[in-house]
Parts: sequence; structure tokens; C-alpha cells
Amino acid sequence: MAERQIQTGAYHGSGGSSAARTMGEVNIKLLTEERLAEPLGTVDQLVADQVRNAFKQKRNSITVLDLGSGEGQLLHDMIDYPEQMPQTVLALQEIKAANVTNFTITIIGLTDTSGIAQRPSVNGTVYASQSAHIPPGINYPTTATNFGYAIFNGQSLRQFLEINNIKNLDLVLATETMMYLKPHLFQSTLTDIADALTPGGRSVIIGYKHFGGDSLSTSDLSKQTILPGSLDALQSKAMDLEFSGMLDSEEAEAVYEKLFEKWVRLANLAVDTYDQMQKARRAMRDSGSYEFLLDYLDKIEHGKKPSLHDLAQVYTVELQRLLNDFARVYVREAKERIMTQFTHQYGGRRRVTVGNYMISITNIEEAN
Repeated sequence: MAERQIQTGAYHGSGGSSAARTMGEVNIKLLTEERLAEPLGTVDQLVADQVRNAFKQKRNSITVLDLGSGEGQLLHDMIDYPEQMPQTVLALQEIKAANVTNFTITIIGLTDTSGIAQRPSVNGTVYASQSAHIPPGINYPTTATNFGYAIFNGQSLRQFLEINNIKNLDLVLATETMMYLKPHLFQSTLTDIADALTPGGRSVIIGYKHFGGDSLSTSDLSKQTILPGSLDALQSKAMDLEFSGMLDSEEAEAVYEKLFEKWVRLANLAVDTYDQMQKARRAMRDSGSYEFLLDYLDKIEHGKKPSLHDLAQVYTVELQRLLNDFARVYVREAKERIMTQFTHQYGGRRRVTVGNYMISITNIEEAN
């Protein structure tokens, strides 16, 4: 069995509405964000479909994964409000009428959101239902488990499933989650999801290719990673030296050299990235910043260096904005290419429907 591990801080989100989304909010996204060729339905309908699918295959359980569960509000809603899950209740009643009394629904969540009030344990935090309306006589789920776990380099969804002895998944919901994964992690997670789905199993991914934050930045460009945030401390130090009138000090000279070196490397990276975009015939909306960088780098090559004041006050901010613009375009284009490759690779074994905002993956293989 894989070693249990967790990495925190891979996603520095602050939680908020995305971390505390309700079932109603998820249903609205499922039904209104985009019209896919394959109908989606509510959370309730998706779960009920999997209950009936498992029963037809003579299985007595399903596993539902909320990928990017945050505070676990969706998990709470599913076990606390069975009245919002009438199709699932009906499906369980049908199974009971067929004399199957041991059918179970396992509900789990996975989150790396660091800015939530009650972060779940890596071993899983169990939520017990507070509902007074659990339908009597059927095995409606009364607990859900939320896990604290990060998907990052060397730690994958596949490993999470192995660690927790989860053999297969029947339904995977990912709402505004995979937008935060870098392209190569997005690709590997797609594969892990597709491979884990039971015959007839379903995954619905919402908001997958839009830019999710600075964590996606230049590390996705297959070049030496120098994030804009790495300039922040030096910029603050330079401002402190300016205000204290120490611009001619040895300390200021040392700060200048470090700040200048990092700025030049970032500027060259931004220009090179822009050239790659142009070769792919993708027009950036901010060509003025590109021309600004070219002109500035040309002056540097001819021996004209900026002052510490210039680097700290003006150009660093300009460069951060430009690099973030490049990263947005790069990530969007990269994930579009990945989806094209994925659809081709899995087309014979999975039914994949792709839109601008949603992905639906269904395992169409026959049960053994």
C-alpha cells in the first residue's frame, strides 16, 4: 500500500464561497453553466443513476467522490437533507423492494484548501448526519468522510485511492477544482479519474481550464521557475532602503544586484513566452507591455541599468501583470490540447463530452 502523505499549501485559496458551496450551488452549475451533448442532471440524479447502474451489475455499493470538497458542505448536504435527494431515495427503495438490504453509498471528499475554518485530517474527518428525516428502512448514507490531501508533483489522485483502499469510483464531481491544477497535473488527474471509474461510472468536471491563481504561473512553461512572488521581498526591502535614505549603502547595492538579476530573467522569460504564443498565432491583448519589455531589455544590453527605485516601484509591478497574462493564455491553450489528446486516447473506452466550461466522462466498458 502506498505511504500515507499530505502536502499542504499546494493551493493557497482562502476558501470562501467555492470552499463552502452548497448542493444548490452545484446543481445550478450542473444545469445552467453549459449545455453539453450528454445531459447532466442534478447531484441527486447523478447519484441515483449510479445506484441503479450498480444494482444492474449486481453490485451492492457505490462510491461518490467530491474532488475539491473544501469545507465539505456538499457532503453535509447529501447526508443531512435526503429530501433534496428524492431520486436517490427512490432508487434505494427500488433496491430494497428487490430484497437487497445491504446496499451502501460511500461519500468521500478530498481537499487541499488551506484557508478553511476546519481543515479535514489526512486520515479523513467523518461527518455524521444531523438530519431527522433519514428515510426509514433503507440504507440512506448517514456519514461522509472528508480528506485533507494535495495533488501535486509526486502525490496523485491514484495514490490517494490506493492509500485509502478505494478500489473504484462510481461518481466523481469536481467543481471549480481542476482549474487550479497545472497542465501536467491536470492531465495525470484526468487519467486517474478515467481509470478509476467503474463500468457505467461518471465524472463531471466544472470549470477546468480557466486560470486559477499565481501558482499556475511560469512553472508551466517548461523553463526555470521564477515566480513573480519571488520578487516581493526584494521589492519591499528596496522600498525600505529608499525611504530610509540608504540607496548608496552596501546593503542597497546587494539588494539591487539580486533584484536586477531576477527582473532580467523574468523579463526574458516573458518575452520568450510571448514569442512562443505568436508562433502559435495567438494574439496577446497587451502588446504594449511586450514592446515595453523589448525596449527595456535592449537598453540593458547597451549598458543602461535602472535605478533601485525604478526596479522596486515600477517595473516589477508591470512584469508581474504581464507574466500573469501570459500564464492565463498558456494554461488555457495547454488544457485544450490535453483534452484533445485525452479524448483521442480514451475515446474507445470512455464517452467524453467536452465544452468550454465542463467535461463529462463516462466509462462505457461492460462489467465483468
